[in-house]
Amino acid sequence: MIARLSHGDFKRLAGSFTRFSMVGAVVTALNYALFLIQLHFGVPYMTALIIGWVICVVISFLLNRRLTFLVSGSGSAREMSGYIMASLFQLALALAGYVVLIDGLSIPPAVAYPINLVVVSVSNFVILRFLVYPLRQMRAATIV
Repeated sequence: MIARLSHGDFKRLAGSFTRFSMVGAVVTALNYALFLIQLHFGVPYMTALIIGWVICVVISFLLNRRLTFLVSGSGSAREMSGYIMASLFQLALALAGYVVLIDGLSIPPAVAYPINLVVVSVSNFVILRFLVYPLRQMRAATIV
């Protein structure tokens, strides 16, 4: 698919990935902090993951929509449902990764989190960029 992108589309894609990474770093830091705090208070890791996910998916939607994918105005039902579906897929992928890393390979939860983050983040960007916020929506947008 990348081979079929124009030079302008490739630049927009690279710009959106950079912004996605910055937003992701902020949201991930918050999610990781919530995760560690909950583990400290004895919350099971799966419960801690889901609680943090719910809080951070709302924050992520708001930041990514406006800052990463440069979408303004109110969101459509299609956009919101697409984002929720992408987020649910991301959650399922993350939980499966944690089961393998933590339960299968006996990696401590605090270490498994950043390992799993790489796979989940890349797949989430691809789904959001190509299914929820296609490049055609950005053609007229100015990259900040």
